[in-house]
Order: sequence, then structure tokens, then C-alpha cells
Amino acid sequence: MNLRKRLLLTNLSLLVIPPVLALVLSLAVFLPLASLWGTPVSFSEVEGALRMRASLFAAAAAIWRESPETAAREEFAWYVASSLGDLPAQVLVEKDGTQVAATGPLRMADLLDLGIGDPLLSTRTVTLKGTRYVLQSQRLAFGDGSTGAVHLLVETGPETETAFAFAVFALGTLFLSALLTSVLYSIRIHRSLASPLVRLNDAVSELRQGRLDREMLEEGDEEIRQVIRSLEALRLKLQESVDGRERVDESRKRLVESLSHDLKTPVTSIRGYVEGLLDGIADTPEKRRKYLETIRTKAEGLDRMLDDLVFFSRLELDQVPYDFQPTEPEVYLAACIEENREDFARDGMVFSLENQLSGHPRVCIDRDRMKRVFQNLFENARKYRKGDSGSIDVVLRDTPDRVLLEVRDSGIGIPPDSLPYIFDRFYRADASRSRADGSGLGLAIARQIVEDHRGALWVRSREGEGATFVVSLPKEPEDA
Repeated sequence: MNLRKRLLLTNLSLLVIPPVLALVLSLAVFLPLASLWGTPVSFSEVEGALRMRASLFAAAAAIWRESPETAAREEFAWYVASSLGDLPAQVLVEKDGTQVAATGPLRMADLLDLGIGDPLLSTRTVTLKGTRYVLQSQRLAFGDGSTGAVHLLVETGPETETAFAFAVFALGTLFLSALLTSVLYSIRIHRSLASPLVRLNDAVSELRQGRLDREMLEEGDEEIRQVIRSLEALRLKLQESVDGRERVDESRKRLVESLSHDLKTPVTSIRGYVEGLLDGIADTPEKRRKYLETIRTKAEGLDRMLDDLVFFSRLELDQVPYDFQPTEPEVYLAACIEENREDFARDGMVFSLENQLSGHPRVCIDRDRMKRVFQNLFENARKYRKGDSGSIDVVLRDTPDRVLLEVRDSGIGIPPDSLPYIFDRFYRADASRSRADGSGLGLAIARQIVEDHRGALWVRSREGEGATFVVSLPKEPEDA
């Protein structure tokens, strides 16, 4: 429920429930009792009882407004009696126990038998000479130090008394119903509004202090839930930002560690060959040429390594732009193979292409970036071939919504304990990868590029039986 509806219903309930509940309880409880007492109550009698009590209080107010000396005069007593309208009323005024004014047959001696003390203002029901009266006594304090009282007596009967008791019961029930309803709604509003706001404030305080691991649970009314949802989205965004920053920091740390480790070997090798040249160890043109060729090879390896490091860092920071184009995979891979066929043939590597596609599906790729993926997979097959030759078989298959591009080699394979980690940066399996040169980033770069194409890259391998790398890409819609 939203907050506006809740507040509207609460206000309406406070206006409707107490009077309805008071009326129902009064009718259900008091009226049957009144019938048992033999004094049934009508609404006209209730109205009359209330009007009588209101007239008595109005008369008391008029007495309070006058001085005690004026209130003790007989003319004022008649004025008060007449102000009670058609009610059968009498007024008695006394000073120091002596009657000074009376508007009816009753006398102070009749009241003294009731044991009236010195009240400030009191109202009760009495019986005088066989007649029931409502007696309202109001104390007077005269300027000469003496005291007195004004007594108002209005005839009443069992029906009027029962009607007034019913009115008092109904008003009391109304008050208690209003109080109970207010308490219940206060508790409900506290649970649905105050408590969620308190917890929300605590959560915001934790956000302000940088503690982002506390999930904000939706609770309360819809407006509060919307605020909580917005803050939870903000918390997740901040958490993602912090996690990303930690990943970048960790990546930089590992990059520096791996860079220092991977660059040390070729640099040391180049330094050794340069010192050999300077010390005259290479004392023939053939040796000097061999040393220089080795230095050039190591320098080219360093250049490729640095290029991989820079490119991978850009990939991690989402700084590599892509130019996606719809492409037929069989035509694209045939071109990639032809581009590498002659170079790989010099190392005894033979390519083959097998097309098992149903029809001519297309994939949306960045052709230059994806070429780097297959170049890395081809190089991987060349590095880990068996002996001085090997084969690279490229197979194209498809499913209803994906195109699978498989690169199978006949190399030394990958140990089972290394399979989960070969796509990690700088990883080389101890047994099968120790002889390889390079940055250790080739497969990590390949997987990242494929994932940026909404695809997936995985491997199947048995040690000694080669490896199969599978690139899975989503098909383009036929009408695209």
C-alpha cells in the first residue's frame, strides 16, 4: 500500500471506527441491561437527559460569572430558575447554613438531612419527599468571610437517569474506542513507516561510512520501498565500483609482478649475447651473425610481450573499441587460414577446414579483433606441437542459435589439473607449457575478446592427445 492511501484510510478510520464501535457496544450492552431494569431508553430521553445536564452546567457558569453577593439575591435565584427553561427546577441559596432565597417548596432543612458539606461544585441524584432530583450544588465565598451555596434541583425519573447513564456509557465507549484505535494505528504506522525509516537511516549511515556489504531489504509502504530500491541500486553500483577498483589494483599489482618476471628472462638473454659480442666471444662473422639474430628474436619477443600487456590492460579497462560487422564464418575462417598457411607450413604445421554448418549463418564480429583470437589459437597449436610437425583442424558447426568454431590441434595436450586455469593471465602449466615463450596472456586476451562479442571460449583436452578450443558466437537474425 502506498503512503497516501495508508494515511487517508487511517484518518477515515479514526473518524468512522470509534463512533460506530461506541454505538454498537452501547446498543449491544447497555440497552439489554436497561430492559432488564425495566427502564427502556429512547433517543428522545437521551436527548432530554443531555439537554438537562447541559442546562445545569450553563446555570453553573452563569453563577460563576456573578459575585457571591449577587448570586445570593432572590432575584438572581429566580433568574437562574427561569434560565433552565421548561425544566421542572428549583433554586435554593444559603449563607452560613441559613436559607436566603428559594424558588420552590423545598427548603434548606430538606437538604440538610442529606448531609451536604461544603462542595465547590458537585452533581448527584437525591430523593426528597418521594421525588427524584438531580442536585447541583455550587459553593459561594462572600466578601465578609462567610460561605454559602447555590443549590439547583431538577426533577428526574428512572428513564431520564437511565438515558443519561446510557449517554455517559456511549461517550466513555467513544473515548476508549478512539484511544484504542489511535494506539493500534500508531503501532501499525510505526511498523510500516517509522521502523523502516529508522532502518533506512541506519543503512544510509553505513553507506556514508563506506560499509557497502549490508543489503537493504524492501519493507514499508510503496514510497519507502521505492527509496530503498533506489538506495540498494546505488549501494550495488558503489559496491561494483569498489570491487572494480580492487580488481584493477590487483590487476596492476599482478601485472607489475608478472612483467618484472617475464621481462627478466629475455632481457638477461639479450644482455648475455651483447656482453658476448663486447667481450669478443663471437670471434667469427658466423657467430656474430648468430648472436645478432638471437638478439633480434628476443627483442621481437619483448615487443610482442609488451604489446600483449598493453592490449590486455586496455581490454580490462573497456578501452578497446569494436567495429562489429555481419560476417559469414566459413568465408572469414578460410581467409584467416590462407593468411597463415605458408608461415605455419615452414614449421611443419598443416591446416584443414571442415564446414558442418547448416546453411549460411552469419555472426556479428569485429574482424580484426577476432582475427587476433584465432591467431592466438593457431600460435598456441604451433608452440605445443609434438616434435617438428603437427596439424590444425578447423571445424565449423552450429546449433539453432549459436555458431561453434573449433580449433583442434595434435599437440602435447593439457594436464587435467591445468585445464581450469589456462585462460588465467600469465598462467602456464608446469609440464606442458614450460617451454613456451610469450607473455602468458594469449588465451586470456582471446577469451576476453570472445566474451566482448557475447560469446564463450572453452577447451577440451587430454594430455598427449592434443587440445580443442571452441569459440561459440550468437547467430545473427536472418533478416538482419
